[in-house]
Amino acid sequence: MSEDPGRPTYVVFVDDNYHYMDETERYRLGEFADCQSAVEACKRIVDECLTQNRNRTASEILSEYLMFG
Repeated sequence: MSEDPGRPTYVVFVDDNYHYMDETERYRLGEFADCQSAVEACKRIVDECLTQNRNRTASEILSEYLMFG
């Protein structure tokens, strides 16, 4: 939680399309003091996913990402 109770925090939860609507697969990535930090954390997740698929075409990666998230 935020050290300053009056200051809003941003909580990032991660869901994926492979486990669509299965809340048991959701996990909490973390809590961030500002929106920019939360967005950067989300971008890191996407970047990690994309770099794990280096042997595939951009079209294949996009298709898989849209299907499974």
